[in-house]
Amino acid sequence: MPTKGTLPSVESTSRNYFSLAGFEVAIIGRIWVATEGRALRIGFSLGELAEVLKTRDAGGVPCRRVYELAQEKLESITNDIKALRQTEHYIKKVLSDWESRLHDAAPGEKSHLLYSLSQAPVRRAVVHRLRGRKAK
Repeated sequence: MPTKGTLPSVESTSRNYFSLAGFEVAIIGRIWVATEGRALRIGFSLGELAEVLKTRDAGGVPCRRVYELAQEKLESITNDIKALRQTEHYIKKVLSDWESRLHDAAPGEKSHLLYSLSQAPVRRAVVHRLRGRKAK
Protein backbone atom coordinates (compact mmCIF):
# COMPACT_ATOMS: atom_id res chain seq x y z
CA MET A 1 0.00 0.00 0.00
CA PRO A 2 1.32 3.54 -0.75
CA THR A 3 3.17 5.41 1.96
CA LYS A 4 4.31 9.02 2.45
CA GLY A 5 1.07 9.96 4.21
CA THR A 6 -1.16 9.67 1.17
CA LEU A 7 -3.73 7.42 2.85
CA PRO A 8 -5.30 8.18 6.23
CA SER A 9 -6.67 5.51 8.53
CA VAL A 10 -9.15 3.04 7.08
CA GLU A 11 -12.71 2.76 8.37
CA SER A 12 -14.86 -0.21 7.38
CA THR A 13 -18.25 0.42 5.78
CA SER A 14 -20.85 -1.80 4.19
CA ARG A 15 -20.55 -4.02 1.10
CA ASN A 16 -16.77 -4.63 1.23
CA TYR A 17 -15.96 -0.93 0.93
CA PHE A 18 -13.66 1.11 3.09
CA SER A 19 -13.87 4.86 3.65
CA LEU A 20 -10.63 6.79 3.26
CA ALA A 21 -10.83 10.53 3.89
CA GLY A 22 -14.19 10.96 2.24
CA PHE A 23 -13.89 8.60 -0.70
CA GLU A 24 -14.47 4.91 -0.94
CA VAL A 25 -12.18 2.17 -2.07
CA ALA A 26 -13.64 -1.09 -3.34
CA ILE A 27 -11.70 -4.27 -2.76
CA ILE A 28 -11.95 -6.57 -5.75
CA GLY A 29 -9.88 -9.62 -4.99
CA ARG A 30 -6.46 -8.21 -4.18
CA ILE A 31 -6.82 -5.06 -6.29
CA TRP A 32 -7.53 -1.74 -4.62
CA VAL A 33 -9.46 0.58 -6.93
CA ALA A 34 -8.68 4.07 -5.68
CA THR A 35 -7.88 7.57 -6.77
CA GLU A 36 -4.29 7.13 -5.65
CA GLY A 37 -3.88 3.96 -7.70
CA ARG A 38 -5.06 5.71 -10.84
CA ALA A 39 -2.92 8.74 -10.07
CA LEU A 40 0.13 6.53 -9.65
CA ARG A 41 -0.66 4.90 -13.00
CA ILE A 42 -0.61 8.35 -14.66
CA GLY A 43 2.81 8.90 -13.16
CA PHE A 44 2.22 10.98 -10.07
CA SER A 45 4.81 10.23 -7.42
CA LEU A 46 3.81 9.48 -3.85
CA GLY A 47 5.44 12.77 -2.87
CA GLU A 48 3.32 14.68 -5.38
CA LEU A 49 0.17 12.94 -4.18
CA ALA A 50 1.07 13.70 -0.56
CA GLU A 51 1.56 17.38 -1.48
CA VAL A 52 -1.80 17.58 -3.26
CA LEU A 53 -3.72 15.69 -0.58
CA LYS A 54 -2.13 17.79 2.16
CA THR A 55 -3.28 20.94 0.37
CA ARG A 56 -6.78 19.48 -0.05
CA ASP A 57 -6.97 18.31 3.56
CA ALA A 58 -5.95 21.78 4.74
CA GLY A 59 -8.92 23.25 2.87
CA GLY A 60 -6.99 24.32 -0.21
CA VAL A 61 -7.90 23.70 -3.82
CA PRO A 62 -5.02 21.84 -5.51
CA CYS A 63 -6.77 21.41 -8.87
CA ARG A 64 -4.50 23.73 -10.86
CA ARG A 65 -1.43 22.10 -9.33
CA VAL A 66 -2.76 18.64 -10.25
CA TYR A 67 -3.37 19.89 -13.79
CA GLU A 68 0.17 21.34 -14.03
CA LEU A 69 1.67 18.10 -12.76
CA ALA A 70 -0.33 16.09 -15.31
CA GLN A 71 0.85 18.42 -18.09
CA GLU A 72 4.44 17.82 -16.97
CA LYS A 73 3.83 14.05 -17.05
CA LEU A 74 2.46 14.26 -20.59
CA GLU A 75 5.39 16.41 -21.76
CA SER A 76 7.84 13.96 -20.24
CA ILE A 77 6.12 10.98 -21.86
CA THR A 78 6.04 12.79 -25.22
CA ASN A 79 9.79 13.45 -24.96
CA ASP A 80 10.43 9.82 -23.99
CA ILE A 81 8.42 8.61 -26.98
CA LYS A 82 10.42 10.88 -29.29
CA ALA A 83 13.70 9.61 -27.85
CA LEU A 84 12.51 6.00 -28.11
CA ARG A 85 11.56 6.50 -31.76
CA GLN A 86 15.02 7.90 -32.48
CA THR A 87 16.58 4.96 -30.66
CA GLU A 88 14.35 2.55 -32.57
CA HIS A 89 15.51 4.08 -35.85
CA TYR A 90 19.16 3.80 -34.77
CA ILE A 91 18.76 0.17 -33.67
CA LYS A 92 17.12 -0.70 -36.98
CA LYS A 93 20.15 0.73 -38.79
CA VAL A 94 22.50 -1.24 -36.53
CA LEU A 95 20.56 -4.46 -37.11
CA SER A 96 20.63 -3.89 -40.85
CA ASP A 97 24.41 -3.47 -40.70
CA TRP A 98 24.75 -6.55 -38.51
CA GLU A 99 22.60 -8.60 -40.86
CA SER A 100 24.98 -7.70 -43.71
CA ARG A 101 28.03 -8.54 -41.57
CA LEU A 102 26.56 -11.92 -40.60
CA HIS A 103 25.61 -12.66 -44.20
CA ASP A 104 29.12 -11.80 -45.43
CA ALA A 105 30.91 -13.78 -42.70
CA ALA A 106 31.95 -17.34 -43.38
CA PRO A 107 30.63 -20.02 -41.02
CA GLY A 108 32.55 -19.78 -37.73
CA GLU A 109 34.05 -16.39 -38.65
CA LYS A 110 33.64 -13.51 -36.19
CA SER A 111 31.48 -10.63 -37.37
CA HIS A 112 32.62 -8.21 -34.62
CA LEU A 113 29.10 -6.94 -34.08
CA LEU A 114 29.65 -5.19 -30.75
CA TYR A 115 32.98 -3.75 -31.93
CA SER A 116 31.15 -2.25 -34.92
CA LEU A 117 29.15 -0.11 -32.52
CA SER A 118 32.28 1.81 -31.56
CA GLN A 119 32.86 2.61 -35.23
CA ALA A 120 29.30 3.68 -36.04
CA PRO A 121 28.44 7.38 -35.96
CA VAL A 122 25.96 8.08 -33.19
CA ARG A 123 23.72 11.11 -33.18
CA ARG A 124 24.47 13.27 -30.16
CA ALA A 125 20.79 13.99 -29.49
CA VAL A 126 20.04 10.28 -29.08
CA VAL A 127 23.00 9.72 -26.75
CA HIS A 128 22.15 12.84 -24.73
CA ARG A 129 18.52 11.77 -24.26
CA LEU A 130 19.47 8.25 -23.29
CA ARG A 131 22.09 9.39 -20.78
CA GLY A 132 19.62 11.86 -19.26
CA ARG A 133 16.98 9.21 -18.61
CA LYS A 134 16.45 8.15 -15.04
CA ALA A 135 16.73 4.49 -14.14
CA LYS A 136 13.34 2.96 -13.52
